[in-house]
Parts: sequence; structure tokens; C-alpha cells
Amino acid sequence: MSTNLWRRLTLAAAAALLVVALSAGCGGGGGPAANSGDGSLPVASTARIDNRGRGLEKGDLAPDFALSYPDGTRTRLSDLKGQAVVMNFWASWCAPCKEEMPGFAKAHRRYSDEGVVIIGINAQETAEQAQKFLDQVAVPFTVALDTRGEVMQAYNVRGLPTTVFIDREGRIAVRYAGLLSEQQLEAFIAQIK
Repeated sequence: MSTNLWRRLTLAAAAALLVVALSAGCGGGGGPAANSGDGSLPVASTARIDNRGRGLEKGDLAPDFALSYPDGTRTRLSDLKGQAVVMNFWASWCAPCKEEMPGFAKAHRRYSDEGVVIIGINAQETAEQAQKFLDQVAVPFTVALDTRGEVMQAYNVRGLPTTVFIDREGRIAVRYAGLLSEQQLEAFIAQIK
């Protein structure tokens, strides 16, 4: 086999692998470095929260985290016990994240009156980066900044998008890595509502 043909085959294989990787979802940690934002969005954190005895398997208690709002109020995931929670990890640079956002917005409008809470967790971006994305995509549910990646670490998020479905008892029902279709989102919500 000639050297020129070998190079072309190697490049074609590398390009095919890149297409497969991008279509499966965005890799974790590929975005810009985290900085503190302007405070217009709540900040998600696991600081000072004891998550011992919480895991990531189906049926385990979901790791707790707090949302700190610019007005000084704080809520914790554990405060939402009794409600079904859909937690979506995303970033502005992640094309599949942007693609699935309209489905989450539709699910929020459809299920919020039934005690289903959707929370978007922005993965290690500044408030400005996240807000620029949110200005382009109508998002009617709560979005929080995970600027230091604490919540991502607690949920072992390795790639974006990743969505975690938490039942009304505060237990993990489903962890799904990758782009969710609206049909999949509906099916997973049906398991927790």
C-alpha cells in the first residue's frame, strides 16, 4: 500500500471517529475555564453539604446541592423531596445541549403543575457565557451555574449533555448521558412523576 493511500485512509478513519464522538454528545471539560459570573444566575454548589450515603446507582439518594440566588436566598435539592426532579447538565458550546433545550422547555410547561421540577445546571462557564446562550434559547425553568464543577463531580458527569431523573423520594431513577429526544424525555419523566 502506498504511503499516500495510507495517509488518506488514516485521515478518513480519524474524521469518522470525530463525527461519531461529536454525534454522541460533547465531551466533558472541553469548555472554557470557569470564572465567577456577574451574579444574575443562581450558583449551584455542594459546599458544606454532607453527601455520605448518597450514590449514583438507580435507587440511591441523589447527592444534595444548593442553589444560591443573587438575592441571598438558598434552596437545596433535598428541599424538593415530594417533587420529581429532572436535572440537565449543559454548556453553551455543546451543540447537542442546545438541540435538546426546546424539549426541556416543553416538558417544563407541560409538567410543572404536576410537581415536576426541571433544573438546568450550566457546566463550568461564566454567567455571561450562560446568559448569552439563554438569550438565544428560550428557557422557562431554573438554570444554575456550576462554576467550580462541584455538582458535576458529585454526579460523576463525564460528558454533556447528561440528564438525571430523581423521583419524589429523592432517589435516582435514571442517569442518561447524551442527547435526549423528546420521546425519551417524556418516557423518563413518566417513570418519576
